[in-house]
Amino acid sequence: TYTLNIDVDGRSLSAVTMIPEHVPLDSLWFEPPRGEPNDSMAELWCKIIDPAGVSNYYRYLTATDGGPLIAGFATVTDDAFFDGKSFDFPLTKSEDPQEDIEPANFGLFKRGTSARIKWCNIDEQHFYFWNTLETSRSRQGPFSSYVRIASNIEGGLGIWGGYSVSYYDLVVPPK
Repeated sequence: TYTLNIDVDGRSLSAVTMIPEHVPLDSLWFEPPRGEPNDSMAELWCKIIDPAGVSNYYRYLTATDGGPLIAGFATVTDDAFFDGKSFDFPLTKSEDPQEDIEPANFGLFKRGTSARIKWCNIDEQHFYFWNTLETSRSRQGPFSSYVRIASNIEGGLGIWGGYSVSYYDLVVPPK
């Protein structure tokens, strides 16, 4: 458990976080993308074995060819639907929000490139911060509902959070 206390000019901020037990990915592999045939791209699949009876919260980021790690559009999940299960799932490549996205290749990795995955376990408050932030980002326009971003900082806004992390470096196989 880690505590943050800041006192400046009569103002106080405080927060508490913890670094949860790490639940690594069991295995990772690439498959041809589903849908239209595409020889130049591959879909990343992972297997996880989630411990039973413990609330776990996950977040991930991806990078390609030594670039920066990027968080995608929906990078957090809890284990409410898969507590204690072992299963395979696709892990979407994060796209840089500053670049144009090719819809046919969205979330796929280009064959022959390198990929880095940052797989994180976070605590519940950390999960709610990222979950509300990502939900807010996806709700744009004058007719959308407002989302209040969750925070664990008393006297301020944001997140004081710890990560339990593993990194996976892969080469996307050429066809």
